[in-house]
Amino acid sequence: MKSFYTYLHCTASGAPFYVGKGTGRRSHKLASRSKHHKNTVAKHGLRIFVFPCLSEEQAFADEKQQIDQLRHEGHALLNLTDGGEGLSGFKPSLASR
Repeated sequence: MKSFYTYLHCTASGAPFYVGKGTGRRSHKLASRSKHHKNTVAKHGLRIFVFPCLSEEQAFADEKQQIDQLRHEGHALLNLTDGGEGLSGFKPSLASR
């Protein structure tokens, strides 16, 4: 059984800039991130905080809540959506790649 979590990417000084939901090592996989995310990490460093969840449903709900709260506090997040969506373990076919 997979264990899900939400994670927070912050600059080295602690300013949050991305909220995500994951399982396994997703929070630490940086190669597939956007150019803006990579530039932020290169310029400001990276601290990762992980928050375990009891289920994938809780992880989706927590991700939405964390994004909403941080935006309300005035943080400029790189998240393009409000969170709570996505497909766990989705792997595109060779044809779609």
